[in-house]
Amino acid sequence: MVRIVVFRPEENWKRIQRSSERISIPPMTEKMFIDAISKVVAANRKFVPPYGTGASLYIRPLIIGTGPKVGLGPADEYIFIIFVTPVGPYYKGGLTPVKALVVTDYDRAAPDGVGDCKVGGNYAAGLAGADYGKKKGYPVVLYLDSREKKYIDEFSTSNFIAIKGNTYITPKSKSILQSVKISGFDEIGACGTAAVVTPVTLIHYQGKDYRFGNDETAGPVITKLYQNLTGIQYGDLEDKFNWLLEVK
Repeated sequence: MVRIVVFRPEENWKRIQRSSERISIPPMTEKMFIDAISKVVAANRKFVPPYGTGASLYIRPLIIGTGPKVGLGPADEYIFIIFVTPVGPYYKGGLTPVKALVVTDYDRAAPDGVGDCKVGGNYAAGLAGADYGKKKGYPVVLYLDSREKKYIDEFSTSNFIAIKGNTYITPKSKSILQSVKISGFDEIGACGTAAVVTPVTLIHYQGKDYRFGNDETAGPVITKLYQNLTGIQYGDLEDKFNWLLEVK
């Protein structure tokens, strides 16, 4: 029988717990969450793409309020749903660099809002900016902080990461990477559940192009990050961090 594993389910449970707490949804036990993930994947194992294709079975858990309540306030009832679907690589080129556009006319989230949570409103807020970038020829856009428009926030599709020498740089606060100039980085990447790690070779900002590496290949550090992460996901490398859950 083909071995099927789920990547980092515990971390996703923690994420949904943090988001639920922020928007007043009752907590869920880790056991309930993990059991539900295991059951839905097992029930759809025939849709898991073959090894080596770069495709995967995308898992999306969600909670929606359904109670019959008109007034402003938390719902009285909720439904917990998990849907799965086979998907190809997030970007068709795999580990092929993309270019990004900094957008300043759109905000992804308010400074003390729910930008650090997985809620539907965040996706809605990012639609216009992402569409604007695509029409300009940029697969992803990079948002700045909503308050001062001078700090890096995140990409439209995923988190912003940077490499300086052999140092991995990520935001210290919940929404911005303060006091950092993009021109000082050696490599830039967009990192997320579906995108994994996508190298960004160019960022366009205020009429100027900032380049990182070349247009054809990813830099050495992001390449290594990608290979190590996908190696663990596929079972080719040892899972030293206990990230994988085997589905029976």
